[in-house]
Amino acid sequence: MVLSILGSAGIKVVNSDREYMGIIEYLDRYIENLESKVSSSSYQAYKSYYKKLKEWLKDEGALKGGLDWLTLRKCEDWYVLLLKSMTPKSANERLNYLSRALDRAVDEELIEVNPAKKVKRVKRGETLDRMAFDLDEANQLISWLIKKKDPLMKEWAYAAMLAMMAGCRLKDAVNMPISALKDGVLTYTSSKSNKELKVPLMISEYADLLAKVKGEFICPGLHQYFEKSGKNRMSSEFTELVILAGIKQSYHKFEKSERVIAQKTFHSLRHTLRTLIVSGGGSDAQADLILGHSPGEGKRYTHSEMDSLKKVLDDALN
Repeated sequence: MVLSILGSAGIKVVNSDREYMGIIEYLDRYIENLESKVSSSSYQAYKSYYKKLKEWLKDEGALKGGLDWLTLRKCEDWYVLLLKSMTPKSANERLNYLSRALDRAVDEELIEVNPAKKVKRVKRGETLDRMAFDLDEANQLISWLIKKKDPLMKEWAYAAMLAMMAGCRLKDAVNMPISALKDGVLTYTSSKSNKELKVPLMISEYADLLAKVKGEFICPGLHQYFEKSGKNRMSSEFTELVILAGIKQSYHKFEKSERVIAQKTFHSLRHTLRTLIVSGGGSDAQADLILGHSPGEGKRYTHSEMDSLKKVLDDALN
């Protein structure tokens, strides 16, 4: 009976005589065995991927779970999460990494079915449409958050301000030290590109609020929450706040799949900034410079470039 229930969920434990193996333990062993079978560069890529997977598993409460915890639905949740941060092609590739690990578990008779193989994948050429907030929606969201009595809501407002004015990603916004803000300019190193970025904050009302924050971090509560819960859970909670703030949410439905993804997320504020820059007369190159997509590492900003960025952002946001 138990085995049939697990099978309907997409996975079935078939060798009851084997010693119980937790999912994290199994992945650690799988990765260790890969080292002698693939190139050094491939091994590092696998290792990096499985590190992120294990962080997600930890966030989902799977630390004490066995392989039966990883059902089809959980594999779908992981795939959807991948699609939020990368192209469908890259997400499919990373889902294949998990599928290979579970194929090995099938070979070892730890499970009968590989649930990752049953995930309905986005077809090549089918894109995930992310939607930007318009300027009124972004301001409405920030205003709603500021008015809440919960200190964390105010910090969410600060994080949204950083994303809207400077294009900060969620990880960078909630971990932003107060020392990064000086004389109306935000100077920080992107956690993704490892580039130093300098962005003038051109909405004076928001810049003034951020300048008044005391302590080590602009969002101290969210900083601690991030360390405990991780980016994925925080991103989902922000999406819920968008709806609570009265902003109409849009969703992307994948072809031949019942799964949908919210299109207005924290990352959408970066898209908002790019859209406003370009529609306000700024160039794609200037938008890339502000958002950290410009080529080269450790770029030095000249005085003329900073003046130009100030004008572009002022035109876009005011």
